[in-house]
This record gives sequence, structure tokens and C-alpha cells, in this order.
Amino acid sequence: MATTEISYTPTLGTLTKWTFSGWFKKSGITGYQQMIAVASGSAYTLIKFETSGEISFENYDSGGSAAGVLKTNRLFKDCSAWYHIVAVWDSANGVAGDRMKLYVNGVEETSFATDNNPDSSEPSLMCANTAHYIGSNNGSDYFNGCMSWVQLVDNAALAPTAFGSFDSTSGIWKISPGAYATPGTAGFCLAMEDRTNLDLDSSSNAYTFTTAGTLTPTKDNPSNNFATMNAFQPAHATIISTFTNGNTTTSGNNAQWQRTWSTMGITKGKWWYEVYLAAATSTTRFGWDSIDFINTGADTSYYSGITLQYNGQIAGGISGVSGYSPNNVASSLTFTAGDYLGFGINMDDETFTVYKNGSAVSGLNPYDWAGISDNSCLIANGYSVGPSANFESSSGDTSTSSFNFGNGVFGSTLLTGTTYTDSAGEGVFKYAPPTDYLAYCSNNLATYG
Repeated sequence: MATTEISYTPTLGTLTKWTFSGWFKKSGITGYQQMIAVASGSAYTLIKFETSGEISFENYDSGGSAAGVLKTNRLFKDCSAWYHIVAVWDSANGVAGDRMKLYVNGVEETSFATDNNPDSSEPSLMCANTAHYIGSNNGSDYFNGCMSWVQLVDNAALAPTAFGSFDSTSGIWKISPGAYATPGTAGFCLAMEDRTNLDLDSSSNAYTFTTAGTLTPTKDNPSNNFATMNAFQPAHATIISTFTNGNTTTSGNNAQWQRTWSTMGITKGKWWYEVYLAAATSTTRFGWDSIDFINTGADTSYYSGITLQYNGQIAGGISGVSGYSPNNVASSLTFTAGDYLGFGINMDDETFTVYKNGSAVSGLNPYDWAGISDNSCLIANGYSVGPSANFESSSGDTSTSSFNFGNGVFGSTLLTGTTYTDSAGEGVFKYAPPTDYLAYCSNNLATYG
């Protein structure tokens, strides 16, 4: 949500009992990131990700004193998956240790760096007749990522099973979509499933919400997780690239070579993604690479998989494994700012296909990579392969690229007009993927990956 927030002011509800539930996919851990916050003077109630990755559930009274605080020891830094957060405030509970509870993905957190129980019947500001902010703290500490099915249930202390369940086969915690039936006076439900009305309250209260900034819809959701680029897996000793828009936009301007990979990898089948080039330089490169074999350190991984370069060269090879072997081959592909590129990889036949602005590129439809020795995409090497991008900025690379893995968005721009799904009916793309090529998403990985 970047610099966007959603707010409403409810009718006064019950200040001693309520449950907050929401699904969140982080885009980074820079700064504090609020899930929900309510403040009045020195008093406030909030639930947030700390800058180091902890989750804090805090209530402070009008004198600015802690009146109920839980802060986890565990860190939550995963930007590839959805977290389900449930916070319960039940200050009239006769058991002091049960007056505040925090659950993540259906499991109660019990190890806390701070564990400050509220006094009996201590009021919170949640459900008070004052502004409630979702995704910020009234203009600061914005949540940076995606959210879905954010709910507040007034006058009820609920278990996470009111909002999700463990899958009987995989054991994975999964969402149970739907607004809680009795939200109470101050309760709400932001399902965020109506792409044209993301701040619609789906609860029976039907509160009117106000959005400051721009909400960007995405097909990425707790039921079908889509790939993004991985901001925490650099090919250099430090993270140099800039990641925005839920880690789907990457920018260069680095001090060293910098490679970035997607959060999802495959070992078989046919897969597809798109890239929009907002800015491109002569050192911009795209392709595929291993997401589980990664060289880190200064300038060690220029080409690990298969790279298509700005100047029409194809390169590959694993630096430091079987010798650096770029195998440069000229192709007819060149690209520049404003181009849309489509990339298809066939792991079964070890070929790839490339489209530019909706048209197949001559000689790359398909291209056999057997001649590119020692690259991480070779089936024999046994790696999981995902989309990648490479920037080099010793000369000041300022390339900016937005990836669409089927999310239906380039950066913050929603795809409209005629759009396309993959062969399984998943995702939203600007151009039609080739037959049988699939979006990088959990539904497809479960069935075909």
C-alpha cells in the first residue's frame, strides 16, 4: 500500500473486548509498518510489524503509559507468503494472561520480548468513536505490501478458526473467506476482492471508508499466492536494488552488479511472465536463474542462468562452479524503455520463448539453451528455476522494470481493456501467453509444478 491508508470512524463499540483479523503480504521490513492504529492524544491502540520484523500489539492509556503490550521474539521477514494475523483484546477476562492474545497462521504466539498484561477491564481505543486507520498510523508508518480480508469484530474474543483453518492434506493454514456474521457495533470487513471498490465494507455494518492515496488491486491473494521479486536474496553481499509495488518493481542505480530472483521456482512444465520497462540501459538483462543456488559477494554472479541482454546477446553459465562460461550468442532481441516483454520457459524441453510488445521474437520462439553450458536452468543441475533480472551500475544503471507474474498489474498500473489469462485460467496478462504456458502462482504450482 506504500503511502496509502484506509480509515473510518465507527459508532462507539465495546472497548474491553474485540478481535482483529487480517491477511498481510509484506514488501519489505524498512521502518514500522502498521496493520491498524487508533490514537487520541497520548492514548493509542495498534498492531504493527516492527522495523526488525517482530509483531507488536500495543495499548497505551491517556497518560502515555503501557496498558497492555505484546511484542514477539519471533521475526516475520518473509515477503513471499501471506501472514494471517489475529489479535484478541479481552481485558475483562479473569485470567490475566488471556486478556491479550496474538495468533499467526492459526497458531498462538507464546514467546514475547515484551509481555505486559492489561489491568482488569482496561479500555482500549479500538472500537472507540475515533478514527481507525488501516495500513498506517494516521499518515505515517505505512504498511508496504498487500492485504486482504481485514476484519474487526466488536464485543467478541474469537479464535483464529473463525477466519481460517488447517488444510486436511497439507496442514497449511488457509483462509475461510467471508465476513464474520455478527461484527458488533464498531466492526467492519474489508475483503478487498472487488477490484473497483477495494475499501468497501462487506460487513453488515457497511461503514463508509475513506482512502488517502491509491489502492492498487492485484490477483495476489491468500487463496492464490503469486510470485514477486525477492528483495532479501541478493547476488551481492548487500541489497542494492530498490524494490517497490509489493516487490514487483525493481530499480537499479547500484554500486555493483546486482541480480534479483523471483520468490517462486519450478523444475518442470511451461511458465510465463511479463516485464514492462519503465527505464532501460545497456546493462539491463532479463531471463531465468536458480533460486536455490546463489553466489553472494562482490561481482560473483553476473550470469548464472540464462540472460537476454539489452543489446541482443544471450548469455549463461554458473560463475565459480564449472568456470564462468557466458557463451554469448547474438539474437534478434533488443529492447528499450516503453517495451513490454513476455518470457516463456519450457523446463521439459529446455527451451525458452520471448515476445516483445505481443509479437514473437524471431529466433527465440523457441530457443534451445543446450549450447549455453553450465547454466543453472539445465535440468541435470537439479535447481528450482525462476525469473530473474540483472543490473550493473558501475556506469550508473538506472533501469526500472515492473514484473507481472499474472498479478494483473505493472507497478501501480492496473491492466484494463482486453486482458488474458494463462491456459489454466489463472492470472491477468497484457498479452496472451503461448498455449499451455502458466502464471507463477501457488494454484499452478500445486497442480503443475
